[in-house]
Amino acid sequence: MAVSDLTTEALGDTAALIAATGARVLPVALDLRLQQSIEAALDRTRELLGAPDLLVNNAAFTLNRPAVEFGWEEWNAVTDVNLKGTYFMTTAFARQCIAAVRRALWSCSPPPMG
Repeated sequence: MAVSDLTTEALGDTAALIAATGARVLPVALDLRLQQSIEAALDRTRELLGAPDLLVNNAAFTLNRPAVEFGWEEWNAVTDVNLKGTYFMTTAFARQCIAAVRRALWSCSPPPMG
């Protein structure tokens, strides 16, 4: 199982919990704001674990205050991860799955904003 975050160091506890079940785990650095990071994460996963069978989109960037207080750049940061990142991760995964038979996608909505 591959798990991702901005840094592999941030995945220490998660990777340890998964490994404790006996599952093979691959921590992968991934920044959904960067297309090359998305492609590199999928390539690394495919190289070390084989073609992925399931994608769980669960990343979210939130600001913990009322939305009417967000500035332009803050809103861009939210949409870069929650909208664009999810879209580009999903389409990159989908390109790998078009010819495959056993693939799935699970998308979780980000948490509500302040």
